Amino acid sequence: MTTQGADRSAGGRPMGRRLILAALGLAALGEAGRRAAPRVGREIRLRLAGRAIADNRLDDAEARLEWLISENPRWTPPRLLMVEADRRRGRITEAEEGLQRAVELGLPVEEGRREFALLRAGRDFPLAEKSLRRVLAEHPDDVEVRQALARGGEVRRR
Repeated sequence: MTTQGADRSAGGRPMGRRLILAALGLAALGEAGRRAAPRVGREIRLRLAGRAIADNRLDDAEARLEWLISENPRWTPPRLLMVEADRRRGRITEAEEGLQRAVELGLPVEEGRREFALLRAGRDFPLAEKSLRRVLAEHPDDVEVRQALARGGEVRRR
């Protein structure tokens, strides 16, 4: 066997070419991972903030959301969660301003409808009622929306 034969695989192809292709493939995967990592990290932080809000750990949620907003000021999902955190804390003005800013940055109306309706329900229930009912039709398990509709109905009956 010659030295050339030792550099060939069982299929007769040169091993060097296979190694180079494998190295290039690994490099491409590494680069794709490197580029995706910040986006994945932001998504994880966003989900953790959402869980913190659901668990009423609003300080934790706000810290995560402030970081996300500072990292990417034009990304609307953390702004919408901040609106919810502000609303839950009773910071209605801040929540309304935050929702307005998110809409200016391109938040679709459908995504902001729930927070708009919950913010309005306390001040102007007739204005919020249609949106609340629409949100409830889409998400029948939404406890906050159900409660807002029940409170609004009680006020109307008085």
